[in-house]
Amino acid sequence: MFQLEKKTCKLLSVNARAEKHGKERVPAYDLKLQVDMPNTVLDHFHASLNGFFFKLSDQLDIEGEDREIELRFPQLESPFDWNYEITSPEIIIDYGIDLTSAINMGECIINKFKFYPKEGGTVGLGFRIIAHPNEEDIGKICSFIQRELELTIK
Repeated sequence: MFQLEKKTCKLLSVNARAEKHGKERVPAYDLKLQVDMPNTVLDHFHASLNGFFFKLSDQLDIEGEDREIELRFPQLESPFDWNYEITSPEIIIDYGIDLTSAINMGECIINKFKFYPKEGGTVGLGFRIIAHPNEEDIGKICSFIQRELELTIK
């Protein structure tokens, strides 16, 4: 399963909207984020993705091992959409000095994944989080638009 542990991500945008839960309308927020990850993150989505986007380099990597780091098809334009959805039991945004001030968004839906393969074995990973934070927390979250934040997805 896809997880992040205190990973620095860029919050691209926040979209406020309402969802219908039965007869009641509740506030919902779409958070679009992007993070650069090693291409091994693709293994969480499908075992063949890494080999599709990358090929073995003629050079050894820093640790002296062969690794798939060269783009297999540099002519392809990204992003590549990936139709995948997960429900995360816990999403935490580190905010402030310690964990007592972190924003725990509880259970959220994560979907609309996008892959941006990059030369050198890195993948830009874009995704949307559908969340229902309280009013105080959404104000703090919005202060990070177009800035970096630390994100944990368990």
